[in-house]
Amino acid sequence: MNLKKAFQAFNDALKDDGGTEQGFGEAVLADGTIIKWDGDLVEGVAVMKVTDEGELSLEDGSFVLEDGRTIEVRGGLVAAITAIEEDMNKAFDADAFKAEISAMIDDKLAALGFATVESVEAMGTKLAEQVSVMAEQVMDAFEKMEQPKPTKEPKSEIVDDRTAKAIRMAAALKKSNN
Repeated sequence: MNLKKAFQAFNDALKDDGGTEQGFGEAVLADGTIIKWDGDLVEGVAVMKVTDEGELSLEDGSFVLEDGRTIEVRGGLVAAITAIEEDMNKAFDADAFKAEISAMIDDKLAALGFATVESVEAMGTKLAEQVSVMAEQVMDAFEKMEQPKPTKEPKSEIVDDRTAKAIRMAAALKKSNN
């Protein structure tokens, strides 16, 4: 017997008296258990679980398939099948999703000790206030030393380059804050 004839004999053996082809259905439960049944998965069909010891009748209970359907088994037979529950009419709220994700990220960053946008903005405001105060103090120090107020270019030969840069920066900061 050649391979083609053997395959045909196998197919013929799977056909019932009415000439319809019989097949076994198979699925995986959410817990990873493999189940099988003869024909279609409908109410009244016998369900078996595949184990290392072989195929055993599936015990009574409610089982969730990986595709989301739920089957109710009583006496080794499917008593009920519940389809996947999806509300296709429900609109996706992108803004709520973004807000939820943003809150989760903020919580994780806070738990890790990272700064939030609000805390960085608050630090920036405090830093700007401190720079303004320092610029004011530099200007007051020049007045107390009876030096002319700094301009863009220092006129005194006594002032070195670093001091000149500090004076220019203080003057620019004072102008930007006024």
